[in-house]
Amino acid sequence: MNFVNLEQKAVYEFLIKSLQSDNGEVNFDISELGGDKDLLESLWKDTNELKNRHQISYYWPLFSARKYLGKIIVFCQKVVRRLLKYLLFNIVNQVSDFNDIVSRSIGNIFLLEKEHSLKIGCFEEKLETQNQMVTSNINMLTSQERNINEVNEKVQNYRDSMDTIEQKQDLQDKKFESIESRLTKIEDVYQDAILDIGKLSYSQSGEDSIIAYILFVLGIDIKTITYMDLGANHSKILSNTYFLYKKGARGLLIEANPYLIGELLKDRAGDKILNRIVSDTSGNIKNIHIISGDGLSTVNLNSAESILKENEGLSIVQTVEVETISYNEAVNELGKTPDLLNIDLEGYEMEVLKAADLNKYRPFLIIIESIPYRKHLVVGERDMTAVDYLKTQGYVEYAFTGINSIMIDAHNDKIKEIYAV
Repeated sequence: MNFVNLEQKAVYEFLIKSLQSDNGEVNFDISELGGDKDLLESLWKDTNELKNRHQISYYWPLFSARKYLGKIIVFCQKVVRRLLKYLLFNIVNQVSDFNDIVSRSIGNIFLLEKEHSLKIGCFEEKLETQNQMVTSNINMLTSQERNINEVNEKVQNYRDSMDTIEQKQDLQDKKFESIESRLTKIEDVYQDAILDIGKLSYSQSGEDSIIAYILFVLGIDIKTITYMDLGANHSKILSNTYFLYKKGARGLLIEANPYLIGELLKDRAGDKILNRIVSDTSGNIKNIHIISGDGLSTVNLNSAESILKENEGLSIVQTVEVETISYNEAVNELGKTPDLLNIDLEGYEMEVLKAADLNKYRPFLIIIESIPYRKHLVVGERDMTAVDYLKTQGYVEYAFTGINSIMIDAHNDKIKEIYAV
């Protein structure tokens, strides 16, 4: 076989040697190539045969079986062979070259086929692995989708349950509103039934009933009056103004204890609420001593100590700084002079009254505490300091409830008709 260069020859011989068995034939496992096995085996045999015959020899053995003429015959055969070699030399070389090329090409084809088969096998293995991974991912996604659907279903059920609960709550709220409205109507009817003179009392000792009676006798409609409550404490319990509020009157509530403001804002939304310490001046900062007993908190430390001494079960639970406001400034906040002034400042009443301009801002009615603090029922004891002061300002004491004095302005026109002042 002719080669273009030594490298080509060395590569060819290495490939053929790697495929040859001991008997010189090319040894190759046809099953490795895949495809039609019979066709590949036939092609492989033809390739081996072609390899064995890829060169035509001019020197094949010549012989003759005749004893005497054999040499002549052999000589003639050699002459003929020589002539044929001369005539067919180029043709035979071309055929040999062709055989070499075909044999080499087919060998290369098988080698390439084997290499490609190996690559295809690897690719198929990878493809199978990828398919398994894809299948696994699909199964996982399917499982996750199923879980998501279950969660969505639970969320929807929860929303439906919440909607049902909200609907039930709305119905319940409507029922409560209806009940509250009925109770309010019943209370109003009951109050109307007792002649609107305040027999249904929220005060500690009936003070609001007395005020309602005074207004009733004088022909003053409760809804037309205004009030100012200095030391309002609770919105309803022990309040001297809540009955008036229920009947339509409105006013200003001032409370120093910041922890009671929320209750006042809730229950007395129609009134104006201020968290201030009522004092003789406005704009200062003072301490409010919050006492554990209800309605006893005060800015007067001496009064606080006196209360604690009288009742050892009480204590100052907290001291809070709060801004002050005077009565005159409170009138400006209300926007007019109140018809009723209620004062419950636990020992600080006189300082406030002396600083108040009662000539300019003159209430018609004043309720003021006139007994000392005791933990038992107070009988036969009165503190007349504030009452006597108000008398010097032209007020008369209309009633004493055992706790509070109710003072009426003797200079009021309606009172002048009754009393010759």
